[in-house]
Amino acid sequence: MVLNNSTLAWVPLVKYLGVHLVSGRKLSFDINPAKRSFFMAYNAILSHTKHIDDIIQLSLQQSHCLSILTYGVTAVSLNVSQYNELHACWNSVYRRIFGFHK
Repeated sequence: MVLNNSTLAWVPLVKYLGVHLVSGRKLSFDINPAKRSFFMAYNAILSHTKHIDDIIQLSLQQSHCLSILTYGVTAVSLNVSQYNELHACWNSVYRRIFGFHK
């Protein structure tokens, strides 16, 4: 690809406005960086709120971590398995806080 007489390098992944675009036969999106960031924030909150009420822990997770997980989701088209992965991440918050098992 050439732009202004300069050759542009073809890369398999590009980050644009916090959304990771994956090249291929059709445009797709990588949700793994969002999941990693979510779990880092999730574990950071859990490590500091062990003796706090469950509802307050849930509120903290919701206000700080849910936006990390869902950033840009409405602007991209995810497939069903990617949506299921995001739901599983958020369900892990409830399982951990309230002691539910898979």
